[in-house]
Formats: sequence, structure tokens, C-alpha cells
Amino acid sequence: MNIFEKIKNLFKSKNKIEEITEKEILKQKESIQSQSEQVLTEKEILERWESIQSQPKQVHTKKIKTDDMVQFTEIKYNLNCDIHNEHNAYIILDEHNQNIAKKDFAFINKIIQENMNLSYEIKHDLQIPIEEITFYEPDRAYSKLVCTPYTPTGKISKYPIYLVFKTNVSMEMEFFEDGTFFRIAPYDSTHGCLYYTKNGNIGKADVIFWRKDVSYIYHFKSDKERLYINKIEKNEKGEIEKKVIFKA
Repeated sequence: MNIFEKIKNLFKSKNKIEEITEKEILKQKESIQSQSEQVLTEKEILERWESIQSQPKQVHTKKIKTDDMVQFTEIKYNLNCDIHNEHNAYIILDEHNQNIAKKDFAFINKIIQENMNLSYEIKHDLQIPIEEITFYEPDRAYSKLVCTPYTPTGKISKYPIYLVFKTNVSMEMEFFEDGTFFRIAPYDSTHGCLYYTKNGNIGKADVIFWRKDVSYIYHFKSDKERLYINKIEKNEKGEIEKKVIFKA
């Protein structure tokens, strides 16, 4: 049984539907990838989908409100705006907040540019394409500010808000002639997360660059003085494990 048939059977058993189209499979896979901070292989996507479907539906016990966010006065984003409570609580970026995000993208780009020589395997054209970031696009994954003001125990979170960002991800379905291979292939896209502390600084970040069949994953951490690159991973077409090409 090929992978495509396995996916169809999973949908049939979990969702109790008779037929599932390739377009619907693509949409489900894209949704799982968009919610991940890391680049996932097709095997990881399938395993994560099975795991999600096996869990009971969780009911949000507390909706995040504007008052929960405006207490963080040192965070530079405008948090006095509508908060959408769906799978998570989030804010759609208006023009003001988009401009703040773009400045932080430029800051991340500067750090990457200044550290091009950390590994000989790093491509020297890796930069967040700021003008290609998708800030809002109905019915598709888009950039947003995710609100996480509290821990599960009700304490103030270490990162009360984080920015999920992405370009318009291009994804394809590919089958070999004998029908034995299925994959989703994202090309030339950039996405990631910037995590903000309550004092408004970027406390950590993950940026993933897909360039053709190769992904470069940058992990950033901070100390009291600066934000720095802590680790860089590389993943090539067909590889399950990510290769660490730099670690601080």
C-alpha cells in the first residue's frame, strides 16, 4: 500500500468519510505544517496528524481578552485590538503592527548577515524576504500575533506573545509513475516565530528557509546582552534527520 492510500484510509477511519480528494489532503497537510515551528518531513507530518486525531477535543476554559494583553505595556505592538479565539488566541496585524514586525525582520536579517561564516554549508543569500510576508489572506495560513499571556497555572508567561510569520508557501503533490511515492514539497518559502518577553524584547526565535529541496533552520536565543544564533540545522530532500551545521 502506498503512502497516498494510507492517508486516504486514515481519513476514512478517523473522519468516517468515504472519499477524500488530493486537494483536501493537501489542505490538511499544509495546515499541520503551518502550525509547526520546524520544517516537518512527510513522515513527521503524517505521524503528527495521527497524533492530533487520536487526542480528545480540547475545550478552551478561558478566552483571552484585550485586558489580558494591554497589561504588557513594554511590548511595542499595539495590543489594544480585537483578539480572535479559535485554535489559539491571536491578533491580525494591522498596518501599525506590520511595520513593527518588519523592523524586527530587518533586525533578524542583520544578525544572519553578520554571521554568514558560521558554517561553510550556509547559503549566502538567506534573508527573510520582508515584502513577501503574508500578513493576511483569508482561508489560508498567514502571519499573526499569538497571545499567550498566562501559563497553565495562571502565572504570567515568559513569552506572553509571539509572532508567527510566513511567506505564501507553495506546496505540491508529487507521485511517481508507479504510484508508490507521495510527498508535499514546499519550495522557496520562509516562515518562523519570534517570541517576545514581557519587556518587549525578542527572547528567542526560529526561522526556517526552504530553498528548492533544502531547508535551513535558524534557532536564536538571548542572554542579558543580545540575541544570537544558537544553532543552525540543514535538511535535504528525502532526509528524515536534520543535520546540525552550527551550534554555539
